[in-house]
Amino acid sequence: MLAQIAIRQGDVEAAERIVAEAIERRGTRLGPMMSLAELRFVERRLEEALTITNEILEEFGDRTDMEAITGLYHLRGSIFAHQRDLESSVEAFSREIELFPESLDAYRSLALIQTMQGEAAAGRATLRLMLERNPTPEASAMAVRAY
Repeated sequence: MLAQIAIRQGDVEAAERIVAEAIERRGTRLGPMMSLAELRFVERRLEEALTITNEILEEFGDRTDMEAITGLYHLRGSIFAHQRDLESSVEAFSREIELFPESLDAYRSLALIQTMQGEAAAGRATLRLMLERNPTPEASAMAVRAY
């Protein structure tokens, strides 16, 4: 959690220290690995970030505590988008939505990629689906900003 705050504040150096300490003590927790993948993404070390997300998926295996990987497929989608692999990006964002239908950022990101692919109707449909599944003021505001 502290690493994610440092990442969002742009303090990569602090995030690096926090993540290193968390990785040493993580045991079977996946959170520190998620933070490391996020950090590598922010640093634009995309291949490393993707490799870490692959390791997380492998380690997660057939566990059922899905909250442990909340945001993982969104991160993978973002990595793929930055690599200009839009098909893989769509697949990853769609998987995040499938697993976590309350993930507003995943809908927004998917709609953006669909629009970039020339599929504006699909992008609008994704935003409508977000509103159907999440009838909240926050989702409405996000849909307006995304549209």
